[in-house]
Amino acid sequence: MLVSLYAGLSGEAQVLLCLGVMLLSGFLAARLARLMGMPGASGYLVAGVLIGPWALGAVPDQVLPDMDILSDIALAFMAFGVGSFFRKETLRKRGGPVVLVALMESFAAGALVAAAMAWGFHLGTEASLLLGAVAMAASPAGAAAILRPYEGDQDFLGTLLQAAAVDGVVSLALFSVIAAAVHAVEIGETSSIGAALAVVCHLALVFLAILMALVLSRRPARPSGGESRAILAAAFLLVLSGLCTVLDLSPLLSCMVFGAVYVEMSRDRELYLQLYVFATPVMLLFFVAEGIRLDLRVLAGAAGVAAGYLLLRIAGKCAGAWLGCAAAGIRTRLRAPLGAALMPQAGVAVGLGSVAQRILPERVGAVVMSVVVAASVIYELTGPACARAALRRAGVIRRREEEPPKPKRVDPSVRDSRTGGSGRSPIINKVLLPYRGGGKER
Repeated sequence: MLVSLYAGLSGEAQVLLCLGVMLLSGFLAARLARLMGMPGASGYLVAGVLIGPWALGAVPDQVLPDMDILSDIALAFMAFGVGSFFRKETLRKRGGPVVLVALMESFAAGALVAAAMAWGFHLGTEASLLLGAVAMAASPAGAAAILRPYEGDQDFLGTLLQAAAVDGVVSLALFSVIAAAVHAVEIGETSSIGAALAVVCHLALVFLAILMALVLSRRPARPSGGESRAILAAAFLLVLSGLCTVLDLSPLLSCMVFGAVYVEMSRDRELYLQLYVFATPVMLLFFVAEGIRLDLRVLAGAAGVAAGYLLLRIAGKCAGAWLGCAAAGIRTRLRAPLGAALMPQAGVAVGLGSVAQRILPERVGAVVMSVVVAASVIYELTGPACARAALRRAGVIRRREEEPPKPKRVDPSVRDSRTGGSGRSPIINKVLLPYRGGGKER
């Protein structure tokens, strides 16, 4: 075990060295994962397992509590990114069918998983409700990655992406409400006054997030406005996350509202790309840390729960999407593949599982987190291939094919466009081109 290498080092040196090891291992694992057709998030999780106590033991357990702040920052940026996919203009364009389909498939998956976990696997009411809320989530980025190399029915593809966005919004909102209720039960604050105070605090944070989004969207454009806007957005996200920590609340809802309001008011997509550059190392460290924390003994003991979660979520998504499409009047051949295309969960589910692990009792929280991590990796490995197969079978998508360039007919009387008829090489011609004029070389 490599933990012995840290013997005699100060706490600060251990944390810095562990951060470097986590970044390097996550980077290499993500590169290998992408070469194998796997998403980078799965590589991060696998890297965490490999350098964790079950394999190399390259990161000591005592440094993990010092990295909890990474989880809070990663959750804030995750929620902000989910909010950016929620566009009122796009929803208005497609109308009620998108919302109807998204609500039916997300609630079908969540209800089926929650009921089975509570009554079939006896996981407990609180953990079952939280796991059901996690099951509702879908990844808009995962759906976009499935469709990236393809083209096809634009209306259906737009419906799919917006349904995934609505899934994320509904899941985060419902999870925040359930998490607040479960936390109140765990700390023994179940009075009506305590519940009302929690609701007021959530509403106050949402109102503050809206104000921050309005301030950020009204910032005048300047030559360095993009950089300063990204710094201001990161500061607002950290302030929201810090206030939520002070009030012992989840930052998911307020940060998601911040992202949704900002993109609606500013129509600015560049900010999300700038924040993505800043957030990528934080996300990497978050996923690697969760892989290190994954207890394989707990996962082995909860194999039945993990298998049930996997299958029941797929069944709920597919059945709910079929019923929602039928109610919305979407063509029959398009009903089945929609649920399959919503299988990937990516980082949203892992973030929600991390929050659930914090507020649940230690044993139950470890089971929930193990199930979510294992399911996310399997969904990322199998989900894109299954979704593409279903969509291609339904004739919704087809692979983009580049048409070969048509040969140009050259008139012999016209001078060669590459050499100017002078017989010079293209490189020399490019050098001389700026000095040509009036049919003569200067």
